[in-house]
Parts: sequence; C-alpha cells; structure tokens
Amino acid sequence: MVVVHTRYWSVAVGEGAASWEAGLRGGITMASTRYTFGDDFTAADYDAVSDWAQNSAGVALATALERRLGTLVRCIPAFDLTTTTPTTIGLGDSFVGGFIAALASER
Repeated sequence: MVVVHTRYWSVAVGEGAASWEAGLRGGITMASTRYTFGDDFTAADYDAVSDWAQNSAGVALATALERRLGTLVRCIPAFDLTTTTPTTIGLGDSFVGGFIAALASER
C-alpha cells in the first residue's frame, strides 16, 4: 500500500485501498486544522473543519482516479481552505498523526 497526501487530496493505492479511508480522512482533517488554526486549535476546530466544503480540484482528481483504477485506489479530496495566517510547518507530521489516530479509533 502506498499513501500520498497533498494540499488537494490524499490517496491510498494498492489492494484493499478502501480500508484506509478513515486514515486518509483523519490525516486530511488534522493537517487542514493545523494549517488553518495553527498550534492552538481545539477539538471543536477539528470537528468544524471536517464539515467544510471539499476542494473542487481534489474532487475532480478523486473521481477520475477511482473511475480509472477502481478498487485499487481510494482518493479523498482535501478541504477548501482559506486563512490569512496559514501554518505550513509540520503539516506532514499532522497528516500522519491524524491518519494513525483515525485508524486506531476505528479499530
């Protein structure tokens, strides 16, 4: 299994890709929350971000990848983020932390 995340989407590629969906969503949500709110975000901020609209470029790519590759891929669009004070340091770490936490709470 290969997992990649970008500003616009995250994807798992390989057999059983759909089983990683919760991790992909958790990673996107955590990294998006940190990007938007910085170090001082709250659980309420995290919950609010999970309800935000998805990025249209991510939606288009996710749709195209899943149409082309079927069950070998699960692609989740990222959120449409707007902030005047983005935090960009540590987003990869935030994604991984959110990914692992989501998988742990799912199991």
